[in-house]
Amino acid sequence: MGMAILASVPMAPSVRFRTSDQQVTLFRLPWFIILLLSPLWLTANTLAKEIPIKPTFARDVATKVARGGDVEITLQAIPSFGNQINFRVQKAPLHGTLSELHPAGDHTASVRYHHDGCKAPLDDEFTFQAQAAGQAMSEPSRCSITIIPPPASLVFDPLSVDFGAVMLSEKKQTNVTLINRGGRLAEGRLILPKGFSAPIGERYRLGEGESNVVTIEFDPMEERDYAGQVLTQPMCEQSSLELHGNGIARFDFQKTSSTEWTVRSLCDLPIRIFCTGGEGWILPVETTIPPHDSRRLAFQQSDEGEDSSKNTASNALVHLSDGLSDRVIEMPPLIRFTPVVVQTVTPTALGKIPIGETEQIAFTLINRSEYPKHLLWKAVSPSGGSSDVAESVDLKGGEIREIRYDWKPSLPGEAVLTISVQEGHSTRHELGWKASVLESDKMASTMVPNETPEASGTEAPSENSPQPSLVAPNKVIPIPPVTGAGYEVKRPWMRAPVIILKWEHQGRDPSRFKLEEHSLVLLSPLTFPKDDHGAFQPPQSKTVETPIDTATATRGETQEVLKLRRLPPGWHHLVLSQFTKEGSLEAQSQFQIQMPAKLSQWQRIKIPFGVLVITFLLFYLRKIRGG
Repeated sequence: MGMAILASVPMAPSVRFRTSDQQVTLFRLPWFIILLLSPLWLTANTLAKEIPIKPTFARDVATKVARGGDVEITLQAIPSFGNQINFRVQKAPLHGTLSELHPAGDHTASVRYHHDGCKAPLDDEFTFQAQAAGQAMSEPSRCSITIIPPPASLVFDPLSVDFGAVMLSEKKQTNVTLINRGGRLAEGRLILPKGFSAPIGERYRLGEGESNVVTIEFDPMEERDYAGQVLTQPMCEQSSLELHGNGIARFDFQKTSSTEWTVRSLCDLPIRIFCTGGEGWILPVETTIPPHDSRRLAFQQSDEGEDSSKNTASNALVHLSDGLSDRVIEMPPLIRFTPVVVQTVTPTALGKIPIGETEQIAFTLINRSEYPKHLLWKAVSPSGGSSDVAESVDLKGGEIREIRYDWKPSLPGEAVLTISVQEGHSTRHELGWKASVLESDKMASTMVPNETPEASGTEAPSENSPQPSLVAPNKVIPIPPVTGAGYEVKRPWMRAPVIILKWEHQGRDPSRFKLEEHSLVLLSPLTFPKDDHGAFQPPQSKTVETPIDTATATRGETQEVLKLRRLPPGWHHLVLSQFTKEGSLEAQSQFQIQMPAKLSQWQRIKIPFGVLVITFLLFYLRKIRGG
């Protein structure tokens, strides 16, 4: 029984010694004994192995430095129980240099980085390692360095601009160079002082080292000195740009007498001078002075009456201005108003004047004051011969002037001519002349066509008596047409349309014939407005004559032919005129001709192309049938 149980226990492998190439089995152990002894064997085997050394841990570092500058960098590692940790640079930077490492603590070290000043790139780095006593070297750690470029810095060239004296409303320009000396993008706009502007544009966008030319314009609108400094928006580092200029008046004036001044233009453009103020004085009307010319301004004492409450001993002030500049003129004290004396020279009774003849009348103007006078006079007559506009007369102090006027009445009967002289605002002088206007012999012998013998006061002529010739004034004499004049319009297939004019010259010089185109030009809108009586008024128009110089002429023995090719499409009113040797119109023909439109390129080729296609189809069908 016991032998059976022992036999059932598995046996461990035999323990053998090798001696003389022979294996000797000492004893055999059961399996449960081996299991009991295995922890001891594993412990002994573990203690026999080498335990690894713990590594040091370093931290990554990031810093910033200005371009070309220095920065102190602190390298850090995980503390090692107060043990000193040593650092070393594993890979040097590419765009800078490092100083020697100096311990800053038990787990820190400091190093100084100097950037070499290059513009690109904007970052650099180096790697380092750390090692504590009794520990392994750390993995390489990275120190990132961001390069900060210098800020935008604007520099103006030149630093000061003086435009000098510039007349008001005129402009003067100069160029200024703007340079970005900084390392960053400079973007913004210039803020210019009053009186200065940048007509091309005041905005700028400059990279590092870039430059731009800015046009500065001086446009003074006031008569004063201009000065200021150019600023930027947004604000940035910049040099100072000083602008200077002087706005001066466009005119000057000089006193020629107590009430007369001469105004001279100084600019290259016309200027308008007007006056204000001057209580008690009649001011000159607004005057336009041509470039670099002068005008005389005369001031006249008002004729509106004196006010006893006003101090007439004080001087009145007149403001002389061109809209931009203002000058003050001091007028003398007011004195008693003395009107001009107007006297007739020609007797007022002119007698009889035939129609069509001219009668000269004369009158004098006497200025009894010491001040100049400005007068307006006009001739008015219901019988015709009036002046269209008022004439102006300037009289000096104490001057006497004789005025002559040619009167030509046009209506028969009793006629009156009135000369009206206007002085100041309310003073008016009138002179009158009377005459009997007679019809001429030719007019007396002429009978109006629609007038009956009874109405004219003469006896009716008999049938055998000679009839008086009826002559209507401004009667249009009909002009015969040019002999054999005619036209035709031809439209060649591959060329532009042509108009052919023909007429018989009968041996006359070609220069005695003239061809023109008459066109109607409207002078008022085509709206047909109504007048005061409700009738429609046609639009005003005029006829424009345009000579035709694009004609080719062919002259035969008796006939002349003109071919016109360059007239635009549409209706044309052509007039052919024939003149005598003296240059008077002898004959004339008019033509209303429509010039057809020129064929397009497709219209020219579509019919030949269609004929070619049809011919090809017929040939193809014939070939199929034959086949």
